[in-house]
Amino acid sequence: MPQESRDATKAREKIPFLPSWARGVPLPPQAKHPARLLNRLVDYVLLMVILNQMVDQAERRLSFAFHALSDPSRRQIVRRLAVQPCTPSELAKPLHMSLQGVIKHVAVLERAGIIRREKRGRQRMLSLEGASLQAAAAWITQYRAFWETRLDGLAAHAGATAQRSEHHRGA
Repeated sequence: MPQESRDATKAREKIPFLPSWARGVPLPPQAKHPARLLNRLVDYVLLMVILNQMVDQAERRLSFAFHALSDPSRRQIVRRLAVQPCTPSELAKPLHMSLQGVIKHVAVLERAGIIRREKRGRQRMLSLEGASLQAAAAWITQYRAFWETRLDGLAAHAGATAQRSEHHRGA
């Protein structure tokens, strides 16, 4: 068996969500019936479709979170709710905004999953929901590490270039 096919087989064996038959594990004789093979194939295709939808949904949630946080008024609402839960009318006072304006901003933040609205008696209490913010923070952290290594390399290169130019001027 060539090295490439052995490596591909090992790689398939390590994928946990693949069904055993797709990982190269031999099927028992009764499982080789055409109807069972077709059922397995359909199950596998559906699994891939579901996984793709989960990835797309996560991307959409992240986009909603960044869109919601792009407005300064909404960021101020999030800052206020980080201190303590409150009602929309309590939010409107320090923002110098109409209650309707605050409610529209709250709807955007709620759709993004950043805040939660619950009814307590006759009042609607707003509180911070952390899942979307954690996803956004994780995305930012991932790219921050990438850019920090790039910028550190750029700083080292700029420092080396400055030292060389000083050395040539002094000589």
